Amino acid sequence: MKVLLATKNKHKVKELTHIFENSQLEIVLLNLTDFPEIEEPVEDGHTFIENAIIKAKYYYAHFGIPVISDDSGIVVDALDGAPGIYSARYASVNQANASSADNRKKLLAEMEGITQRNAHFECAMVYYDGTTCFTSTGKTEGLILEKEVGHNGFGYDTLFYASEYEKPMGLLSEDEKNQISHRGKASRALIQQLMMK
Repeated sequence: MKVLLATKNKHKVKELTHIFENSQLEIVLLNLTDFPEIEEPVEDGHTFIENAIIKAKYYYAHFGIPVISDDSGIVVDALDGAPGIYSARYASVNQANASSADNRKKLLAEMEGITQRNAHFECAMVYYDGTTCFTSTGKTEGLILEKEVGHNGFGYDTLFYASEYEKPMGLLSEDEKNQISHRGKASRALIQQLMMK
């Protein structure tokens, strides 16, 4: 069965492909880098799950094949949950996605002088095939570091201390990250649902 991963983010494509290929599911994964001409939907939901459902239904309507979508971000307690669903465009001035470097720079500036640095990564995933809609979520608890550490991962990873490993996420290998990441947890929960389908 062909399934579309609803992302053009090459890091997400690599991460999700690795996770799903190591499952027992017999699927062929496509992704949006195979279809660069398609416009992205307006993500105007108020939660990660609402945005993931918007993407899944939008791309299913375009391609007519099952879709797996996700929406994810970092949630910082001291910033009342920001950047949250706006994580990819936190530093944006025009509502488009900002560069990861600019987003990290803004987050560090917003956290300057703040000692309570609890945060978590959150991911909502959706499978939609026109009739069936499965959803799953995953969280990774930790802290916002005072400076970037490491070079692994992407997005906010180099600013995040992962409590489960007691280690900065920017120092984790791909396999280590997939074991504890919000996206890894949500993916495995979704895979369990798909195995029972």
